[in-house]
Amino acid sequence: MSNALHVLLRRYKNRGIFVDTNLLLLWFVGGLDKELIPRFKRTKQYAPEDYDTLDDFVAYFKTRVTLPNVLTEVSNLAAQLGERAQPFFTDFFSKAIRNRDEQYVSSVFSA
Repeated sequence: MSNALHVLLRRYKNRGIFVDTNLLLLWFVGGLDKELIPRFKRTKQYAPEDYDTLDDFVAYFKTRVTLPNVLTEVSNLAAQLGERAQPFFTDFFSKAIRNRDEQYVSSVFSA
């Protein structure tokens, strides 16, 4: 890893990280079962090793920030996991989001 990247990571370590929908879905699906990653249509473009990289990167930050609309989208996409995996994902997801700093951002922009 380059020195510039280390400097950048150290600068933002305490400020936190925001991960958007597709990578957050990968993070949750991989946390549930890495073997689901290549079999689930929403994460099949990733490999289990991508989950490991993402997990290591996210773990570096002290704060993980999310938005309600991102969590809703991740939950909706995860509903496509199928009946057998869905109860396990729902339980895993609900436990995981308890420890997140959820921020509300209005969709209305003022001119």
